Amino acid sequence: MQFMTHEMFDALIIIVILVGLVLAARRLYTDFTRPLPIISKPDDDTQPRRP
Repeated sequence: MQFMTHEMFDALIIIVILVGLVLAARRLYTDFTRPLPIISKPDDDTQPRRP
């Protein structure tokens, strides 16, 4: 593990953080740009149910 200097370790951590940020941004983009589901209007649901 001689190649793992302080600079290499810092670069590895920064790369992992950047990859995580890119994946999170991609997930948020796909979530916010997907079409909304069609919500069907329920019948008159203001009355209590009869047994």
